[in-house]
Amino acid sequence: MNIEQYVHNNTLAILAKPNAPKTELLGYDESRKAVKIAIAAPPDKNKANEALLKFLTRV
Repeated sequence: MNIEQYVHNNTLAILAKPNAPKTELLGYDESRKAVKIAIAAPPDKNKANEALLKFLTRV
């Protein structure tokens, strides 16, 4: 999946799911117009946010 196709007006809508078994791109939610991303890190102390940013730099 090419994530760049979902960037509109320099904005990327993301639905993040923390505490997932692994960090991966799940797909695109058409109804919410957002990319779904599973994040392996827990949602406390910004760990999931940091893991999301690290993942996005590699996509």
